[in-house]
Amino acid sequence: MYYELYSGIVQSDSDIASCSFIKEIYGIDYRKILGKDNRNLDGYSIIEPKKNPDSLCRIPVSCWDKLYRHSFIEKFSFPENLKFEDYPMSINMLGSTNQIFKMKRSYYHYRVRPNSLTTSDQKIFKPNTLDIFECNDQIKKFYMENGLLTIFEEILNRIFIINSISQLIPILSASMPFSKKKCLINYYINLMDIELSNWEANDFYKE
Repeated sequence: MYYELYSGIVQSDSDIASCSFIKEIYGIDYRKILGKDNRNLDGYSIIEPKKNPDSLCRIPVSCWDKLYRHSFIEKFSFPENLKFEDYPMSINMLGSTNQIFKMKRSYYHYRVRPNSLTTSDQKIFKPNTLDIFECNDQIKKFYMENGLLTIFEEILNRIFIINSISQLIPILSASMPFSKKKCLINYYINLMDIELSNWEANDFYKE
């Protein structure tokens, strides 16, 4: 796997190489059910985010499914004391690179098990879930300081909404009285109104 990703970076002169992955949730492989099983697919594509800003929405924000050119990644660092450190790190790198080598083949098999430490932890709501808004702010600041906001502003707003809405799931699945859960949801939506003005008018939410 790493040899293929490394070769892709060298041959295409890219800063980042990425592969696909299979996500299995509680024993169900949804990509296979939907006819999108790409574990044995060959080929690749070259993604140029600055020429096609929408491509940022099609690349996972995880850092573990990618390989990076050393001279490129050393310019970045993970934010400290934030729950979602992969999110700003990945989005900042993806928007900064000129091109990404994207392999179609799945090299990772990501399993979500019902009794794992990670899954069990999601049943308890933690205040650091709200770190998502700080991550959004840090990303926007980075894009402003590096002259990238004019290119990516529209798609970044979409990404902020997608990732902010996704954090309602831990609140909904948390083990707590309904009255407390309702208060948390209302509080969270109020934060979205403040941090992401007019978010309900975004095309993603309408869809």
